[in-house]
Amino acid sequence: MNPKPLETGTRQSAAARFDDPEFGRLVYRRLRIAAMFVVLAWAVLAGRTFAIQVLWADRLSGRAGNQINQTVAVPAPRGEIYDRNGVPLAVNWHNQSFFAYPDENNIPVLAKKLSAVRKCSEQKLRRDLSGKQGKFTWLIRQADDQVARQIRSWDIKHVHSLPEMTRAYTNPDACRGVVGYVNTDNLGLAGIEYSCDKWLTGTNGVGVLWRDGLGRKYSYDPLRVAEPVPGNRVELTLDLGWQIVLKEELVRGIEEHHARSGMAILLDCRTGEILAMADAYSTTERRVAQDAKCRVISDVFEPGSSFKLVAFAAALSEGGMCPADRFDAGMGKGRFSNRWIRDDKEHGFLSLADAFRFSSNVATGRMANRVGGEKLYAWARRFGFGSPTGVMLPAEQPGSVPKHRWSEYMTAAFSIGHGVSVTTLQMAVAYAGLANGGLLLKPYLVRSVTDAAGRVVFRQKPFVVRRIMTPDVAAELLAMARGVVTDGTAKQINDPEFPLAGKTGTAEKPDLETGRMIKNKYVASFAGFWPADNPRLVGVVVLDQPEPIHYGGWTAAPILLNILRRGSCARGHNVVYEPPLRAAAPAADSLVPVDSSAETVAVCPAPGESFWQRRAVVDESDSGLTEGVMPDVVGLTAREAVVLIKKCGYESVLTGVGRVAQQIPPPGSPVMPGTTCQLALQ
Repeated sequence: MNPKPLETGTRQSAAARFDDPEFGRLVYRRLRIAAMFVVLAWAVLAGRTFAIQVLWADRLSGRAGNQINQTVAVPAPRGEIYDRNGVPLAVNWHNQSFFAYPDENNIPVLAKKLSAVRKCSEQKLRRDLSGKQGKFTWLIRQADDQVARQIRSWDIKHVHSLPEMTRAYTNPDACRGVVGYVNTDNLGLAGIEYSCDKWLTGTNGVGVLWRDGLGRKYSYDPLRVAEPVPGNRVELTLDLGWQIVLKEELVRGIEEHHARSGMAILLDCRTGEILAMADAYSTTERRVAQDAKCRVISDVFEPGSSFKLVAFAAALSEGGMCPADRFDAGMGKGRFSNRWIRDDKEHGFLSLADAFRFSSNVATGRMANRVGGEKLYAWARRFGFGSPTGVMLPAEQPGSVPKHRWSEYMTAAFSIGHGVSVTTLQMAVAYAGLANGGLLLKPYLVRSVTDAAGRVVFRQKPFVVRRIMTPDVAAELLAMARGVVTDGTAKQINDPEFPLAGKTGTAEKPDLETGRMIKNKYVASFAGFWPADNPRLVGVVVLDQPEPIHYGGWTAAPILLNILRRGSCARGHNVVYEPPLRAAAPAADSLVPVDSSAETVAVCPAPGESFWQRRAVVDESDSGLTEGVMPDVVGLTAREAVVLIKKCGYESVLTGVGRVAQQIPPPGSPVMPGTTCQLALQ
């Protein structure tokens, strides 16, 4: 073996290859091809860059924006609801909602901390969060300030918050059935919140959020592109003071008379404005009660003797009768078409006025048969029974006024309210037509609607539906209604210093399955007005199954008397202030608006506490107001505090019931015009 010659030969062979011209041409050709590929690649990259940066710039920018930007709706503040004096009933409250993108690092801590706040097991929370790893997950919705501070103190990574507005009600116990409520998305579900939702709901704004490559938000406060437009302000005819008094006295009366439930309403008989209305249950019934509706308009009952107003108005108007005409009461029982109708007391011959005063069923039946069933039916419809009133609340029932084959018995039974169903509001409207001189007014609850700029969007004015009786007939019936209280079926509430007039009603409850009457189960009612000689206010109280006394004069009538006493007079002041009440509407036989230009003032000397608009203590405190300084309202009633703060140019938000126990900002603090003062009542 001789390796050296082999090594030398190899080097010589390689050198010889490079010296070969053919090999050189091959290398050059390959280098040129490689250079061409490099140039082509750069050309493609340059062309692609030009297309992206110039030709496709708008389209790709839009796609990129859609990937990293998320357009969201910025919720508009819901319009607030106020009573007739500017006291807030429904306001917006700003709370915090917390969310996270759970991962294996924060799930154990979140489960441990949240279990105490959400009052559920740590294991269940851990399982729920583990199933949502990397996904948007709500932890707490609409947390109050205390809970929000607690969650922030945990300082857990990847837990974020969003501000959310919730609805707060200043007096939910008194006004829930009327004002209603909203769901978590601030959509009205009941009451005024539902019926006025189109006005209360604002126009949402538009905002932008930024997200990372995985779609997770990393900016939680949206950049506002379009500002939201707040909802409209709704002002009701309700007076919160009257509302609280009415609800408290109704609850007290239910407990005192051991009734299952009750309903009550108070309205201005000269305008049709509803000042207060509420329903309540006994302690035993309250646990299963559904308070989402306003039973004053949604529940019907058989009115009994309070329906006799229709028969007596027909008799005096078309029957050719007068209050002195006499009818045989049959000593407590009367035969009609071979069926008996009975009274609780034995009476012989009674005048028409006495038949109304003592609420004689037999005498009323005799009188009704002289009028005729067809005319009675027409008069019942004329008073508005059997038709909805059109008040701006959901679920109003029309009641039932059936037509019959008008036998002697059916005419008599119809005249005393048997087989008829009405709502409490319908009864109040009918008696308001008597109290104001014979005009059937359209009741209304929404007084005005204004937008954020203060422009009036809607305003309701008093409206006469029709004339139902002449002023002379109304005057005769008013005198008869006064007799009911002075020495009739409601003489228990006779007070010369506080004169009321009205009509009692007591009706057996029907069995809805059999159609028969349930023995010893009654609905007691009283419809009255005050003052008796020149009525301003009309009220109706209805009790379901009062025991052991079931007569309307002994149960429902005292409740209305207490409501009117408490709500109409000022305690400890010789001068009683009441709001201006519109003069009586002019006579009208067609659909015409009531002339409300004239105003009168009613004064009542009876003792009690006034809840009309503002009290003397507020007026006396005007001299101590300092511009730019928050006044001291601790210890005042809610009404006094709101009026005083309003005079200073500030707004107020109330929580709780009673007198002001705490205020923020504190008294004497320097504040700017338009500042909102938070008042805690207890």
